[in-house]
Amino acid sequence: MDTSALRSELAGRVDGEVRFDPGTRAVYAQDASNYRQVPIGVVVPRTVDDAVAAIGVCRDHDVPVLSRGGGTPGWPVLQRGCGDRLDQVLSPRRRG
Repeated sequence: MDTSALRSELAGRVDGEVRFDPGTRAVYAQDASNYRQVPIGVVVPRTVDDAVAAIGVCRDHDVPVLSRGGGTPGWPVLQRGCGDRLDQVLSPRRRG
């Protein structure tokens, strides 16, 4: 996997934060459970459009996505941390 291409494309399509540094990845590697899995990177979307764009980029790069707090440890993923900005799921359906 080309993480620099993934990071670059995410940074170009998402207005929110795109973090691939070791410190952020370490912070997001563990939740309240005993599991620890370091993610490929972390995206903190500012808007719903950011989240949709990030998921699209990950799909194009064949990278799994796990929403922070999703309760699915054990896979290297790009985590989306958006609880402080986006706190509702209005529809699980794709727009358009």
